[in-house]
Amino acid sequence: MSKPTIPNNHHLCSSLPSTLQWGIVCGCLFGSATLMSAKAADGAKVSAEFRGQAMKVAWETNLNYCQDWLAGKDFKTLGETSAGLIVLAEVQTRQTEDEAWQKSAQKFREQAVKLEAAAKAENVDQAKQVLVQLRELSAAFAKLPPPTVSTNHEAAAGRGKMNALMTLIDGTYADAKTSVSRGDPQAAKYNAYMLSELGQLLSHERSDARWKNWSQQFVAASHDTALAPTTDSTELRNLLKVIRTRCDDCHKKR
Repeated sequence: MSKPTIPNNHHLCSSLPSTLQWGIVCGCLFGSATLMSAKAADGAKVSAEFRGQAMKVAWETNLNYCQDWLAGKDFKTLGETSAGLIVLAEVQTRQTEDEAWQKSAQKFREQAVKLEAAAKAENVDQAKQVLVQLRELSAAFAKLPPPTVSTNHEAAAGRGKMNALMTLIDGTYADAKTSVSRGDPQAAKYNAYMLSELGQLLSHERSDARWKNWSQQFVAASHDTALAPTTDSTELRNLLKVIRTRCDDCHKKR
């Protein structure tokens, strides 16, 4: 599988107000199930190769953001993005029970926690050292075989990272839009798949039935977009516009 262009649009958190970040997520959650196809409904059609590549692209994309924030000494955004890396490690943990993937996820998480601490302390040298470690982990992870079919569904339940999770959802959604604009439909679909995985984590953040239902609608819509048979930019853009429309509707109601 050829490697898609990694978007570098710097949308992962700081440029949007918190209300808009919530609006994007909320709009997704309240979106109708009209995008749901039979493929998305059964939740078992994404290949191991696709899942693995989406995860690898997510790591590389977000490490690129971290590098940029550090270069600009934007420690606030670096800290927020580092918190998103911790969430990504939880997603990787959830992907499979494969031992190599689990060990890799644990190492990613440990270094992401260190990067978050370095950002909080505004320690440039420490942050640089941690980013070197994260780059090495990403390079090693890229060489791992695709995850096994089994999924560790309970691994990331109840982690209490709501703000970081929503910020990462916001950034991933923006990356999907940018990928379409750049003529890279495959990267857009990888981002859509990552949204479906993030939605699974979101469903664990609250216990009430309505929240679960809204979260699963978001997962289904994102999954459906990832599996869309089209590579046409207009069609993909229209799928993403549905999410934004729901976002705007929800934002007006809040």
